Amino acid sequence: MTVEGILLGIKLTNKRIKEIILTGGGRKNLFLFNNLKLKLLQNNIKLTNIDNYGFNGDTLEAQMFGYLAIRSYKKLPLSLNSTTGVKKPTTGGVLYSKIIKN
Repeated sequence: MTVEGILLGIKLTNKRIKEIILTGGGRKNLFLFNNLKLKLLQNNIKLTNIDNYGFNGDTLEAQMFGYLAIRSYKKLPLSLNSTTGVKKPTTGGVLYSKIIKN
């Protein structure tokens, strides 16, 4: 399902993509990586592990979530038409806070 979702996302961009760089924990899942690589090669798209470029895929993923958290906290959009195809910029929802009093 993950592989098919990625392929659909690529198709929806309506752009010519030459390479996908995989980061985060998924890059360590050999089943996912190998199946995605096979499907992408059928579409002349190269799949590369971010580690091959000298970046730490785990650190990069953690930084990305931190970046998204700050944007969400500041009520800035997380999704844009140019990145996800949404009709209008979208935030990450509302911040939940529960105050516990002793």
